[in-house]
Amino acid sequence: MVSRALSIQTGRAAIARHLEILAPLNESEREALTSLKELVDFAAGQEITKPGAPLDDPMFVLAGWICRCSTLSDGRRQILDFYLPGDLVGDGSRTGKRAHAFCVALTPATCVRAGELIALTRSQPDRFPGLANVWGAFESEIEKRLIDQIVRNGRMLAHERLAHLIKDLYERHRRVGVLVSEPFVMPLTQEMFGDALGLSTVHVNRVLQQLRREQIVRTSLGRVEMLNAQLLEAAVQATR
Repeated sequence: MVSRALSIQTGRAAIARHLEILAPLNESEREALTSLKELVDFAAGQEITKPGAPLDDPMFVLAGWICRCSTLSDGRRQILDFYLPGDLVGDGSRTGKRAHAFCVALTPATCVRAGELIALTRSQPDRFPGLANVWGAFESEIEKRLIDQIVRNGRMLAHERLAHLIKDLYERHRRVGVLVSEPFVMPLTQEMFGDALGLSTVHVNRVLQQLRREQIVRTSLGRVEMLNAQLLEAAVQATR
């Protein structure tokens, strides 16, 4: 099992890599990242934000999985987005910014508070040009993922939905350097997949069996292994 210290170290590297992908950083900006010290731990299932709450405590995810979701009065849940190590949670540039959905830890998660850094770099864009641009880029990424989620659930077949989501999560891990081995960790239950994809648990199970039979993926103990990248790509061609 990966130690907490190693997970946090990997998460800090993921933050730095994610930021550098979004905008080139100068030495002052890289040094400013070292000011991120205040860690916050969340238990699996713990609520982080709720609708109507002010978005005044932005945090980077260091370890674990967090989701953004809405819940109906009878308890049915729609997962809107997933936040992985290196992602920014709870920020927004609009005036009087407030949450429109819940953020919940799907697994035990560790975050680091980033409010002071964000406020500093937004107030001094000449000194921190890369970081000043990064926060808007994070918002663009979130918007893109929400569009993907709408298209995925609105127009794709069940096997396309699941293949597309798995591919997206895999690529996001790889992009920020969190993917260190195969198979990669994906601690989503079939119920969580169903909440994200608008499918019943039974339907998710059938689709996973289909993807396994077709030798596209292999799943075991909260991990997913990509067996055939070409077949996986073919399964999500509807997104082109």
